[in-house]
This record gives sequence, C-alpha cells and structure tokens, in this order.
Amino acid sequence: MAKGSRPDDEESLSDDQPFLRDKEVVSKQGKRRSFTCCTLYSFLFHSVFSLTYCVLLYILIGPKIEPRATALHPINALNIQHVAWSYDDFEQSPYSGKPRASLEKEWHRLLEGTTIRVSEEELRASNQSSVALPEGGGYMAWLGVYHELHCIKMIRQWIYRDHYHTDLPEKDVPHWSIHADHCLDLLRSAAMCHGDTTLTTFGWAEQTKPMLNTRPIDHECVDWEKLTESVKDRVVDRKEMASLVNPNLV
Repeated sequence: MAKGSRPDDEESLSDDQPFLRDKEVVSKQGKRRSFTCCTLYSFLFHSVFSLTYCVLLYILIGPKIEPRATALHPINALNIQHVAWSYDDFEQSPYSGKPRASLEKEWHRLLEGTTIRVSEEELRASNQSSVALPEGGGYMAWLGVYHELHCIKMIRQWIYRDHYHTDLPEKDVPHWSIHADHCLDLLRSAAMCHGDTTLTTFGWAEQTKPMLNTRPIDHECVDWEKLTESVKDRVVDRKEMASLVNPNLV
C-alpha cells in the first residue's frame, strides 16, 4: 500500500454511500426499537403499578360509606336522600298547629303502620324478646322511628290537652306528665344518637339578638316511602291487636 493511500474499504466508499454498512444500520435500528419498547413497557408498568397502589390506598384508608340498615332482614340498605327544609316549615306542616280534622287524618296515616310482626330469629339477633301475636304468628315490635313519632304525637296532644284530655281526672295527670317526660328524653336520646351535623346559621332581623336563618338547608334523610313500603307486609292490623290478652291477668 502506497504511503498516504486510503484502505481499500475506504476507497470503495463513494460520497453517496452511507457511512455504515447495511448490517450495522439494521443492528443500530434494532437496538433503538429494543430500547423504545423497553422504555414503553417500563412506563406502562409503573403507570399501572402507581394506579393500583392509589386505588388500594383509597380503599384501605379512604372514607368509608356504610349503608344504612335496620335489624330487619328485608331492609338491608335504606335509600338516602338530600331533602331541603328550614326551621319555619312547621307553619305549613300538616302535622303541626292547632287540632283540626285534616291534622288528625295525617297523624293517623303516618302512624297506621306502627306495629309490625318480627320473627324469633330477628329478636334473637338483638338479644330481645316480645309479646307473641295470636293470629299471624311472630312477635310484636315497633321500629324505633315509630316510637319517636308516637312520642311527638303524645307531646303535642299534651300541649293541647284542653282539647284532647278534656275529661282527664286529676289523679291521672301525674301519669301523663311522666309519659311526656319519658317522650322528651327519648327524643333527646334519638337526636344525640342520630347526630345531625347540618349547620344551623343565624342572621340579623328586627330583634336585638341573632335569629335563625330561614333559608332551606339540605339534610341527609331516609327515603320514608321506601322504608314504609319495606315493612308494609309486616304491619299488624287493629283486629289482631285487639285480640291480645295479657296471660298474667287471666
């Protein structure tokens, strides 16, 4: 080889030929594809891993939403609604105000499903016993909400006792007063048990002290129609209740 001359392979290269041979080009492209695929797979893996981790973390420590339920088997999850009402709704309520025929009708309708039939197994689940029903079998019970409604009705009748208890003997007054106290404390317990955390707010009116705002506020409420429908087949009629006999007095 003459001094200064280029090797044969260099001499064989023209200006329009690539600097890499075909095999080398294929090798380089293959490595690039391999690197790109590895990067893509790595990205997908870490994305899926991160998403899975976040979902599991939310399930483990995130807010728990428990279904509302009663001890009765048919009511395994009550519907919850958001209902707007304000403190001054009583002015138009069919359940409040002075005694009148329409009010009595509404209260009768509201409480007509008070007494229901439960099974021995359902009583045993809450370690309770009750009075056996004579005709359809099962045992007598009230849902707690009906006890509360009964107490509200009793208190309002005691407030209007000049209408509802016109002939009440003086000796019976202590009994009704004790009943009213029982109902007031039951409602106090129920309010603390349910723990409504809806904010009650205030504003200025014509009085010297702040007054309750009257704007309706959303409250979390049970779907009352669904609740009553779910126990409809359990309601004990008046005829069966009238046939009850206390065995201790026979």
